[in-house]
Amino acid sequence: MANREPALNASCKVGHDPQPYYMQIYFNDRLSMKSDNDIFIAMSSYALINIDEFDAMSKGQQPILKYLLSKHDVKFRPPYGKVMEERQRFASFIATTNNLRPLADPTGSRRFICVYADEIDNSGTINYNQLYAQLYQELNEGRRYWFEDEDNQRIMEQNKDFQQVFGYEKMIELTFLPSEDTPDDTIPVFLKDIMKLLARKFPTFTIHKGTEIELGKRLTSMGYKYHKMNSGASYRIKEKAH
Repeated sequence: MANREPALNASCKVGHDPQPYYMQIYFNDRLSMKSDNDIFIAMSSYALINIDEFDAMSKGQQPILKYLLSKHDVKFRPPYGKVMEERQRFASFIATTNNLRPLADPTGSRRFICVYADEIDNSGTINYNQLYAQLYQELNEGRRYWFEDEDNQRIMEQNKDFQQVFGYEKMIELTFLPSEDTPDDTIPVFLKDIMKLLARKFPTFTIHKGTEIELGKRLTSMGYKYHKMNSGASYRIKEKAH
């Protein structure tokens, strides 16, 4: 939204209650993705649908969500209905996840705007009536609310940090300084600790029998100096600053 305070439009003055609970009836956070009809009814009945634990969705459900995000209208047969109905889609989707890299489809990432929330401050109040009034006025003024190709490219570029990563070399590259830039006085890091860090950052990194040997080979081939220590193998490697 623009950083300005437009006058409240006469048709949308509804007081100054900072918490308009009457809007909660248009919010849904208990939607089952297993029923197409439930999804279609929700999309045509609610304004905002929240999906908790986005990455917990099955691989079969994610393509459905991707399809739904691009639909302007929904066509379905309502419960007890005899014919198909076409209804306007009103709902937008939001989602939460503890997965730092939840996006599996690079070409479909333009449908998502990912934001990392280190913490959420709920101490203040929001003048929702003013917010809705500003939105109402800007729409009446013809403010563009859709994304152009340039916007989509920018979103996809921004979402690269949230894209799933496969391949040890890429994970190492994104996490650690290159071997040639690693200071000589860097304290060696145990290989088991390197694996734990990669597993925490990349859900696609799984530790199983043989992972330690394979990762060690990749680190050596990328030029990281190996150190033999009493407590196990280690490498002179330094995590990137964030």
